[in-house]
Amino acid sequence: MIEVIKALVHIIVSQLEEGFAKLNHGLHGINERLHHMDAKFTAFANSVSATFDDFGTKVDDLAASLTGLAGDIKAQADLIAQLQASGGAVTAEDQALIDGIDAKGKSAAARLTTVSDGLKALDAVTPPVPPTV
Repeated sequence: MIEVIKALVHIIVSQLEEGFAKLNHGLHGINERLHHMDAKFTAFANSVSATFDDFGTKVDDLAASLTGLAGDIKAQADLIAQLQASGGAVTAEDQALIDGIDAKGKSAAARLTTVSDGLKALDAVTPPVPPTV
């Protein structure tokens, strides 16, 4: 009877060892896939982070350009105000030129306002700092 029990225990142990070996092999495969996925996610996150860095640089460049343009418009508006306030005689042609400059300045200012509002809206929906991985 003991021999039968030993044989059954041996069969059960053999089957358990075989099952554990298959399980270990399966777990090893899952671990490899997870490692591969982790590498893919890390590469993707790095790529997205670099894209946001580039995007941020371009937005900074755009903001600097807009600031410069706003200064140019202000200088133009100040010149117009100075010309209009002068006591000298202004011809009809001079006035047409002044009015044209004024209209262009106001048009550019309106476009800047549109761009500025768009950038503010974009800023409102983006995180202040890209998340780190």
